[in-house]
Amino acid sequence: MARIEIDFPAKVSVGKGVVSALGLELSAMGVREALLVVSDAAWKSALDEVCESLSAARVKWGMLLVHPEAYRVGAVELAVGLSRRARAVVALGCWPALALSKVLSARCGTELVAVPAPPGFAEAFSRMTVQPRGYVGPSKPLKPPAAIFVDTGLPLGRDLEKALAAEALVSTLEALAVGWRNRFILLLAEAAVERLERSLRGSSVADAQALFEAAVYAALARGHSLCSALSSLARALFSVFGVDPYAAELALARAWVTAASRAVEGSPAADAYRRAALLLEEFTGGFSSVPTLPELGVGESKLDLAAEYAWTFEHHCAERDPSVSSRFSLRQLLAEACHRKAQRSS
Repeated sequence: MARIEIDFPAKVSVGKGVVSALGLELSAMGVREALLVVSDAAWKSALDEVCESLSAARVKWGMLLVHPEAYRVGAVELAVGLSRRARAVVALGCWPALALSKVLSARCGTELVAVPAPPGFAEAFSRMTVQPRGYVGPSKPLKPPAAIFVDTGLPLGRDLEKALAAEALVSTLEALAVGWRNRFILLLAEAAVERLERSLRGSSVADAQALFEAAVYAALARGHSLCSALSSLARALFSVFGVDPYAAELALARAWVTAASRAVEGSPAADAYRRAALLLEEFTGGFSSVPTLPELGVGESKLDLAAEYAWTFEHHCAERDPSVSSRFSLRQLLAEACHRKAQRSS
């Protein structure tokens, strides 16, 4: 099975068994002590492989488990104390582990290596991050990982396959809407669409290699385009209300995809955007399998605060989105997503 390596901006290794080289990568960086930050959803086979790789390279390691509900401001302060001696942070798993690791790496000035998993696979490729619950302030770009290992030989399972596919589709649409004028971003996003079509057409996610490749291309494209109003609102919903940001993105997706489609109409990205939007609608059964904002605990009374937070602290991200012109347009996206339950049942 072919491998892919991209040094832009991190070293990205994709292929079967690549995680076994993690220890050697850290050793080459001069790292002798590392902190493993592991999400509770991380699959055991990946954790075993990482620990074996570190031990074989004689890299000492400690472990910190993180759960989405525990990713709060106070927990981050405790984690900073635990990571003071480590010369590198290794993130293993879905978005809470990746987000916390990026914050720790920035706070402590250590190297960062990632072994990402869905949901939140794209978090490893982004300079932005989900700030801890209770954080109030601007979300600034952070240094990306020095190396990212995407091991296609690790078993995903049906639920994680579905999460990875949905996330890759949303990331592709974000990149196309916000960054299509950058030819590199457009090429990455078009490659993601082609592989997603190959992987997802039919009754099941059959081509795991194509799905992993699509997710990497989509995450790289999204990372280079920074972000959109969609991801800004999702991060705001977690910071303020503790809503899973990747579930929130899906809940907002239909309203945002419709608004953003007007911005790419007639552009070189229009065809790829249309194909990705159609694929997302097919994959989610016309969005019937996607939770609504009220089902995530975000009712009408919370929309003003979410829009205000995103416009104030994520303004530099939201304003990059051609579908957004004001605080009101952010509020309107939230309102349309909030009312989707009635539309879905009609």
